[in-house]
Amino acid sequence: MALRLPITHRGDVWGIAVSLCELYCGRFVWHCEADTAEVVLAQALGICGLREGVPSSLLRKSPLDIRVLYTPAPRHLPLRRTPLGQLEALQPRRWGLEQVLGEDWRDGEKAAFGELLQAALVMDPAHRPSARELLEKCRFVTKEEAGGVRSERCAMR
Repeated sequence: MALRLPITHRGDVWGIAVSLCELYCGRFVWHCEADTAEVVLAQALGICGLREGVPSSLLRKSPLDIRVLYTPAPRHLPLRRTPLGQLEALQPRRWGLEQVLGEDWRDGEKAAFGELLQAALVMDPAHRPSARELLEKCRFVTKEEAGGVRSERCAMR
């Protein structure tokens, strides 16, 4: 939304992933309602582990004048004006899902949950899976035949 791209059902996949992060942590991903679009975008870059900033391919799709909103290539970070009127680039202090799930999430019980979040938290909605595709990738969703009707159940560890 910060890039003013069309919103589709894949935005809901992003929203669910952010909500799951918040439920897991017991705190909001975005700190307060006063967070600007630039701050929220910088936080999204961090949770997605996008150290190079907003992907160029995504910026090309935006109708915004990115030259005044993001640092130039090769690293596209959001810009904001300081109280003194100077431009500053915003970048996360921490990168990846480790900030939500902990450093060892890939090796423990959280691996399947982390994989779900990684699959859903794709910055470019064109490359983000649909809800159905996301569920099909999940290791903790099993498909069973129940009386000739296919059903899915969640088998969280």
